[in-house]
Amino acid sequence: MKNKIISAAFLIASLCCINTAFSQTGIYYYDSPGKYYPNKRIIDIKESSDGNIYLLGIATDSVNENPQPYFAIIDNKFKMISGKVIETGSLYELKNMIILPNGKIKIYGTESAEGGFKPYTKTINTKGDPATEEVTMTFNSTLICNAEQVDKFNALICQTVRGNSKKYNISVYQIDLIRLFQVWYKKMQSESNEEASQLFISDSNIIIPAKKYNDDFTSFTSVIYKLNSKHEIIWQKEIKDAESNFTNQAVSADKRGNIIYLCSKQNNEIAKWNTKLIKLSPAGEVISVKSLDSISAKGILRIANGNYLIYGSNYNYVGVNLISKAKIIILNNSFEKIYEREMSFFDPPDAELPSLAMTAMPSSSDILTAEILSDGRIICGGRVYMPRDKEPDKIIISPRFNNPFVIVLDKDGKLH
Repeated sequence: MKNKIISAAFLIASLCCINTAFSQTGIYYYDSPGKYYPNKRIIDIKESSDGNIYLLGIATDSVNENPQPYFAIIDNKFKMISGKVIETGSLYELKNMIILPNGKIKIYGTESAEGGFKPYTKTINTKGDPATEEVTMTFNSTLICNAEQVDKFNALICQTVRGNSKKYNISVYQIDLIRLFQVWYKKMQSESNEEASQLFISDSNIIIPAKKYNDDFTSFTSVIYKLNSKHEIIWQKEIKDAESNFTNQAVSADKRGNIIYLCSKQNNEIAKWNTKLIKLSPAGEVISVKSLDSISAKGILRIANGNYLIYGSNYNYVGVNLISKAKIIILNNSFEKIYEREMSFFDPPDAELPSLAMTAMPSSSDILTAEILSDGRIICGGRVYMPRDKEPDKIIISPRFNNPFVIVLDKDGKLH
């Protein structure tokens, strides 16, 4: 498939930050006008060796359809350097990126294909231009889960493949990033249809939370695989305490090898969500369970002090409008709440908007990914839905789009 790189229109970085004397934390959003793809949200973040920060996102058209990869670079002061939409014909899902040993960036996702799906991979340079021709292995139907670097020269790729049995099963393979060849391949054989949600590396073990579907794909539950360094399956267990038909699930791990499992699900009420955390022993036995009812969690990140950052958003009505506000919660290893912060009308961009717009139609925001920077700070990325025109006489009738959105926290996960 021939892909065309479309440069996004001039990016006006609207930088809004809260500073401390010792470390910079803050809230940043980036106006990214574009004729064809005005909506953009960040789904992955990586820090480069030169201190710049790479943002991978999904761009969509004015009605949030026709998804395309979006790649941007911000500097270590969180100012926008560049951004591009990488046009492709049939993107189904975009997952993440890795930085190759030669400094190029490899993007992973899934394309729609006749009768199913196929892997989407694209190697680009720091300008967002294609760097190499892609050779994609063809299966009956394949969905890429994500790619995770083992070290600078090797990465693990997790995917869901429909084989000759017509069942969807999970497989993992290691790729040599220098010579770009497959080192080993492992299939998780199952009589059920299963779909991987994440590949997580804990010490030398591989943890894969997945969905286990019923026969007609109308319902699913959670199952976790644990593999050792020899890519042998140690155990596979269904998580009975997890919610069924959840919206998101993710895992982390503590220094003792316990697995911290997270899932979130919308309750019967429109604006109410339940997030559940389950601690599993290295053997997969349930140790403790915790419920959070004020966040639609998108992920979990273990931070430097051993606590856990839960990130996502909280939904509330403002008049007749249902809005989401980006939210973080910090829990210790006993699942006790240490800190929480939800974006408010007094945070950018709402604090910069005319008072009528701020109260009548505030922005909506969400955190979709988080990464620890080399100096220990934490950078979260997502989207903020806000008016394009901010002048008082235009803002109420202005069209609204999703803009790239970044929150920088200190090493303890706090915003000052």
